[in-house]
Amino acid sequence: MAGRYLDAFPLANTLAGKSTPTPAECHLIGWTLLGLGKPRDALPWLERAKGALAREALFLVHLGLALHRLGDYDAAEAWLDKALKRAPRDARQLVAIGQQLSAAFRYREAARWFQRAAEIAPGNVDARLQLAHVQLRRGDDMAARATIEAALTAAPRDAGARLAHANILSTFGDFEAADGQLRALLAETPDSAQILAQLVSNRRMTDADRDIQGRLERCAARPGRPDDRIASCFALGKFSDDIGRYDEAFSWFAQGNAMKRSLAPPYDPDTVTRTVDLLTAAYSEAGLRELRPGSDLSPKPVLVVGMPRSGTSLVQDMLAAHPDIHGAGEQSFWGEMLDRYRQAVFMGQLSPAMLADITRATLDFLNDLSDGAARIIDKMPANFRFLGPVHTAFPNARFIHVTRDPRDTCLSIHFQNFGLQHTYATDLTHLAHYYRQYQRLMAHWARSLPPDRLLEVPYESLVEAPEDWTRRMIAFLDLPWSDACLKRENLGRSVATASKWQVRQPIYQTSRRRWQNYRAFLAPLSSLAPDTPA
Repeated sequence: MAGRYLDAFPLANTLAGKSTPTPAECHLIGWTLLGLGKPRDALPWLERAKGALAREALFLVHLGLALHRLGDYDAAEAWLDKALKRAPRDARQLVAIGQQLSAAFRYREAARWFQRAAEIAPGNVDARLQLAHVQLRRGDDMAARATIEAALTAAPRDAGARLAHANILSTFGDFEAADGQLRALLAETPDSAQILAQLVSNRRMTDADRDIQGRLERCAARPGRPDDRIASCFALGKFSDDIGRYDEAFSWFAQGNAMKRSLAPPYDPDTVTRTVDLLTAAYSEAGLRELRPGSDLSPKPVLVVGMPRSGTSLVQDMLAAHPDIHGAGEQSFWGEMLDRYRQAVFMGQLSPAMLADITRATLDFLNDLSDGAARIIDKMPANFRFLGPVHTAFPNARFIHVTRDPRDTCLSIHFQNFGLQHTYATDLTHLAHYYRQYQRLMAHWARSLPPDRLLEVPYESLVEAPEDWTRRMIAFLDLPWSDACLKRENLGRSVATASKWQVRQPIYQTSRRRWQNYRAFLAPLSSLAPDTPA
């Protein structure tokens, strides 16, 4: 979905300058701004189109999502209900609407639209593939694999189904089969940027793969879709890094990041700083030690947090091998749930009724993911923002904070083709600022939360002594030890993050001090050395 917003952004910018844009143009502008994370700017444009487009389901979904993002939940649900009543019989439109809901992390609602599309048109491969994506995002990996395999059975020559099948094979750890599937696709479309990028991400490249490098270079130079060119640059960066050509690698990553910066909204350091200011003021040590009416004492929620690329995937998969722990991957639940009460969350003024709603919805959601697990891990790294409000709702929830050398962390983030929400990732100066604010907030949580609720796990120590640290984490979660935790690379579950190849390998230390290969480029990160105060 990110590529669609990138494609639409220049046109929307042009249309916004017209004196009298049509309702359809207002809708396009609003949709683009909404997709770029600017619902407050999107809403006036959508309101201008409402009179003419109030019977179109896709428009109603966009209006409902904008209102939901702004906290007007009753109005949002009313418009989303109207969209369902206006649902067309055209499977393609149903899929388009489901995609909008999926992009807004409304996975349950999105699944209903995709399922309806598949029922209306059983041969619609896109409906099945989109449904599989939602199932994977909700942690139902086996259902996702079955859905993709059904799509492939129905359309064995469909390129989208075959690419999805290759992706699901790699997320389940069958990299050899995935590589074969991708190679077969490349024989038919030799210069597909997306297929080439997926192939590069599946394993370490060598000099024997120079044909892939040449194809990617042609994709990067070819005019066309920005997301294809961006994907090519990041894949070329990884290729060059794999074979030890570090100056060349940094140049490719820099090109990819520059293209993303030119097309996406700018990073706003003042807003990030103010957000941390609000949270540290709202959640004091005294307040976090107080048991609040409406809270729930369940120990089921476990949040593994930190910066992206810090080792959260490794930690989750070591723990998820335990028979009493379910690893749910990166869920958007906490961001969505707390967004309902945005002002109360940031002011630290969650009422008993709000807390009761949060705890009830949370336990319903966790039980939907796995009703038999004693602990359920959500490893969304950005949940570090929410430790105060989550602890207020669930005083027995446990938080595992994974730390890593900040230079290695920031470099790895900069080298990853993340989605548009990571606006800080494309510029090293912005990355340094964001990292310092993250450090400031985590230091506050460490001082303010009860000491037996937050465990800090240094990545470097974890890879040196994995069994010692795994035992410490299991004890922290108040569970008995299981030897299965030492065999996490043999998990039969999917790993749907950027680390899916790494976490399938035995514990390794090769990514430590990787930043030294790029020392000449890292002046903006110099203040983040581990022995330098943030």
